[in-house]
Amino acid sequence: MVLTAKIDKSNLEKAYKAVSKGGQKAVDRAKARALKSGAATFSSASKGGAPAVYKIKPADLKSMTTTDKDSLTVKSRLLTIGVSPSHFAMTPTAYASQKGIPVKKRKKMTATIKKGNKKQMAHAFIANPGAINGGHAMMWERKGKGLQPIRSLSAAQMLTNPKVEEAVMKAINETYEKRLDHELERLGL
Repeated sequence: MVLTAKIDKSNLEKAYKAVSKGGQKAVDRAKARALKSGAATFSSASKGGAPAVYKIKPADLKSMTTTDKDSLTVKSRLLTIGVSPSHFAMTPTAYASQKGIPVKKRKKMTATIKKGNKKQMAHAFIANPGAINGGHAMMWERKGKGLQPIRSLSAAQMLTNPKVEEAVMKAINETYEKRLDHELERLGL
């Protein structure tokens, strides 16, 4: 997913002035810095990014977010539920054999994707991590004759959350305004 920054129109006069005076590089540097600020906000809980709303580590989001001079790109792959290196939390957190326990009395799996919101997963279970090549404790479900890990939303879907998107856009616009002023001062405009 690529986020198109909505730049505040009050800065257009400054940008036009810089471009007309040969300062296109200054505008480009300000825009690049603003997009990097937006990416940092997206992966920061304290700035109102995705970790403020979702139960995910900032480091996981940083690895999925890239910027170039024109856009902020967020990779769009579905994230897994389990213990690290999975992305979202689950309970119980460790494998315990349920063999011999009636189905109605087995432990129920829950996933925490949004903070403060546990979701019960009806048919989920923890497969024996030792039986899975390089496995760790994570949620699985049966699909046909095989097992598949349960995957939830992607980082790109987190970016479309109105609270997260608003925080990212606010950071982009504030940084753009500050950096554009700074670049114009450097040019003597």
